[in-house]
Amino acid sequence: MGIINIPIVMLFRIIFSSHRRLRSKALIFNIETSTMKYHAPKIQKKSLLSLTLILLMLAWLSSKSMPGAAEQQNRTSGHMDTQNWINYVDPKKQFRLSYPSDFIARERNSDELLKFTPAPERAVYFMNPHMASGQLSGIEPADLELKIYRMAQSHLSLKDWLRSSGLVPEIDDATIKNFQTKHINGLEVCGTTMVAPGCSIYTLHTPFIFQLTPGSQAGQTMMGNFEFL
Repeated sequence: MGIINIPIVMLFRIIFSSHRRLRSKALIFNIETSTMKYHAPKIQKKSLLSLTLILLMLAWLSSKSMPGAAEQQNRTSGHMDTQNWINYVDPKKQFRLSYPSDFIARERNSDELLKFTPAPERAVYFMNPHMASGQLSGIEPADLELKIYRMAQSHLSLKDWLRSSGLVPEIDDATIKNFQTKHINGLEVCGTTMVAPGCSIYTLHTPFIFQLTPGSQAGQTMMGNFEFL
């Protein structure tokens, strides 16, 4: 709907401004011609009433097209309503999380896994229905993608494994930061040369390393409730 959102205060200012202009015109009519003396106030009232009704109608339509106060607050605070979310339990009982009930959860096949470097042992992604039904489903960044790598060298730290696997540069420690939720802790890796979404979380759950890459606010929320079983 192409409705311009006009604040209520501004609408009333327009009404009062128009009211003053109409009164001025009525006075001019009274001074210049005696025949307009009795008709001008009627014209003024009818014009003001019509203008008021039109502006109130615009205000009502504008309020319908604007998000509510609660919705605006949720957007600015980053809060999402998860009341209708459902649980996803990993078939191999490694992890679980909750996600929107209309989202699509898919596990990548072996051919898709080989396209990644290094190739993960498993990968699951969660995508909103609009993206999932498109031609680029599985190619465009998902709302949340989860890759699972097997850590062959158990003596390495998480940071050393990331460097040896080529997932982070040999230098530039500024791209790596500690990360923690109420269920997991690990490392956040971001880089200016990384393709969008640009940041991933890596957490160690021996003998596996989990990479979580959120691509939206929903993905961030899903990552926040991710936990190991």
